[in-house]
Amino acid sequence: TPEPTQLAVKMKELNRGLGRNLRATSFALSLKQSYIDIDTEIAERVSVTDTGRTTLPVTTDFRHDFPASFYMTTINARFGLTDFVELYADVGATYDFDSSEPRYVYGLGLRQNLLETDFYKSSKLYFAFLADFHKGQFEEDYKSKDGNTWHKSSDWREIMLKLEGGIVYSRLIVFVCGNYLDYRETTTRTQLENLPAPYTTYKYEDELEEKDHWGFFGGVEYHLTGHSVIYVEGNYNNRNSVTAAYEYRF
Repeated sequence: TPEPTQLAVKMKELNRGLGRNLRATSFALSLKQSYIDIDTEIAERVSVTDTGRTTLPVTTDFRHDFPASFYMTTINARFGLTDFVELYADVGATYDFDSSEPRYVYGLGLRQNLLETDFYKSSKLYFAFLADFHKGQFEEDYKSKDGNTWHKSSDWREIMLKLEGGIVYSRLIVFVCGNYLDYRETTTRTQLENLPAPYTTYKYEDELEEKDHWGFFGGVEYHLTGHSVIYVEGNYNNRNSVTAAYEYRF
């Protein structure tokens, strides 16, 4: 039988399957820190006051004035079903350092390596498909353009489909990706000061969605040892974000 290649031996030592996947039956836990900014647009707006509810027309004057921006800290668990298929889950919190209380977030995902082939010298080229689902809440106080303070309380969910390609060389992986985002948010905005007379309650109930479906991201992953991995990745356009993580593979 042919001798295993140097990279194949290294992949076994580093507890790695194909591409960025875990080896079959392997388990990993990671701590992830993200900053996320999603450019949204209002699909529907309802005004709520002491006198009742009124559906308002959505105008271009304010349609794109409400991005979803927050920090997210999660614990991520991954399990390799095979060398090329894995499942993962997230649980954690969203927050803003200035004016919000932490709120829950959770997620599920699938990663399938589609292809891995020899590349330049001893490196490998791979392609993979990923499907992510996240759901959570977010709460903050903020200043509107007219200077008034509002309280924002949101329930949101996102589905992201990704096609990733990368180069594996020993301990280092460099990757890029195109992705499709479907984002939905239900937000209540309550005015806290300078309410219009004669109201004692003045708020909006908004339904929001992503402004752009399509985006791309890239990043690097580095294996410190056979058990410890760090990676950094950034996303642009549909979901502007940056994520850093430390992972331990059992």
